[in-house]
Amino acid sequence: MGIWMMITQGLFLRILPKFSSSSSIILVALPMVAISFLVLLLPNVGTQMYLTLPFVVIAQSIVVPNVNALISNYASANEQGSVLGVNQSLQALAQIAPPFITGFGVVMHLSLPFILAFTVTMLGFLLYIAYYLKEKNSGKN
Repeated sequence: MGIWMMITQGLFLRILPKFSSSSSIILVALPMVAISFLVLLLPNVGTQMYLTLPFVVIAQSIVVPNVNALISNYASANEQGSVLGVNQSLQALAQIAPPFITGFGVVMHLSLPFILAFTVTMLGFLLYIAYYLKEKNSGKN
């Protein structure tokens, strides 16, 4: 997984911003993250996971830095440090709940955590689309 993150962040993330803005990249990459959760349901044996995990890693390696860049761009120069610090704290806090939710979900059905991850990510994507369209119509984007 680490190698895929290095390739994605070292190569793709240097090229993508030359062709598109962070907000546009997120519009494509966030559904990729959601779909990658469903792709994890495909393998029947553990070795097949090695074929599906790169999809998750690549999609998340594209989304996270672009979300951070977007947040950084919306903060004023004198607020960037505190805004990015709060963002990092919220990201860390957001990583606490999924293991608990996943534990309860696996008890109900083995696929439930992946389906829930897909659903929550798609809800986030729909919220982002609403925000993106609002910003685009107001002329800020």
